[in-house]
Amino acid sequence: MSCTILSESGTGSGSLTTSFARAVAPTGHVYTFDFHEQRAASAREDFERTGISTLVTMGVRDIQGE
Repeated sequence: MSCTILSESGTGSGSLTTSFARAVAPTGHVYTFDFHEQRAASAREDFERTGISTLVTMGVRDIQGE
């Protein structure tokens, strides 16, 4: 069994993250980051609502500033 891990910066609406998660399911995982707390919270809710939250780790981070 193989496991694919993807990392994404700039989650935005989470639509690309959702596509990534579906592509790596059932054994992969997506790590995604957004600098905007409210956008991250909204995306996190969408991931839970669509049933992919176990495949996605959502973080709040400014990757350009770090």
